[in-house]
Amino acid sequence: PEQYYCNTPVSTQLDGFVNGIPLLDFEWTPTTGLSDPTALDPFVTITESAVYGLSAKGIDLNQNLVTNGDFSGGDTGFTTDYTLNANPSFANEIREGQYTVSDQVAPYHVNWGNCGDHTTGNGNMMLVNGAQIPGQDAWCQTVNINPNTEYAFSVWVASVDPNGPCEIQFNINGNAVGNGNIALDGAANVCTWVNFFTLWDSGTSTTAEVCIEDINIQMPGNDFAIDDVVFAPTCIFTDYVFLYLNEPPEPEIESNNSPCEGAISVLSLTDGETNYTDFDWSTGDDDESIEVSTEGTYFVTVTDEN
Repeated sequence: PEQYYCNTPVSTQLDGFVNGIPLLDFEWTPTTGLSDPTALDPFVTITESAVYGLSAKGIDLNQNLVTNGDFSGGDTGFTTDYTLNANPSFANEIREGQYTVSDQVAPYHVNWGNCGDHTTGNGNMMLVNGAQIPGQDAWCQTVNINPNTEYAFSVWVASVDPNGPCEIQFNINGNAVGNGNIALDGAANVCTWVNFFTLWDSGTSTTAEVCIEDINIQMPGNDFAIDDVVFAPTCIFTDYVFLYLNEPPEPEIESNNSPCEGAISVLSLTDGETNYTDFDWSTGDDDESIEVSTEGTYFVTVTDEN
């Protein structure tokens, strides 16, 4: 967008917005004259024409590399170190080191809460009874990637057992990634979906094995559900606002004659400008020229096309 101003210095407020992508970060550049380059609507003061760009980093969900990340396809598209319990019930509970994919939680373990999935509230999710053996990946998938590209790894996790926390860790190509392990306290957060998220640079890699592990192996209560897994490249979009400072118009008035009493004089502009769009005469007229018949002082305020 473009904005035009006449007076200097000019103080105005920028009106940025971002939509259409899961937003990670944004920033205005350059920072000169800005009250806060990390706010969407900072105030700016300029003494000359300037261009400001708003850059937003987001996740390109159109390129999500994970297959069946919302588990709508059931028990497909991923590998796991856990054992499938294909027909869980109260009589056949999901035991330690087992999992299932279902739209229900409570019927499958006496301690588990009645949780809905993250996507819709009534769809599938992966339900996991935390293993007691270290190094067991609950969910993994290998994807082809581009080298030297930043990717976002995101998953929604809910504790399903109030007796203890699960402790989620992200692993990519066998290495732990992210800002450490994050525990979900089951007693306070049963069925509360929490987003675990990290950014990862592919370096020279062309494939990535992305995995989710519960590193708390202490029972009871290290049980959880996962849903809406995303591994996708980040993207940056930039838009610009142009702030123009123009020289203010300087109209000059001339009269077609020296008025005598009762005579009519025509007052018009003599500066040769033809791009005036509005005229505000001291007489209240708004025409390009006016006729006057009395002696006095007359002035006009003009607006040009800028």
